[in-house]
Amino acid sequence: MRAFSQLLDDLVYTRSRNTKLKLIGDYLKETPDPDRGSRSPR
Repeated sequence: MRAFSQLLDDLVYTRSRNTKLKLIGDYLKETPDPDRGSRSPR
């Protein structure tokens, strides 16, 4: 949850679109799937 909170803070204070996309991509690469709140497929 802290990683997500940090991501949101970084996104709010970052002006560059490309940097925001990189932040999101890095978060998705580094954060394990269950921590991102995804559910198992039905």
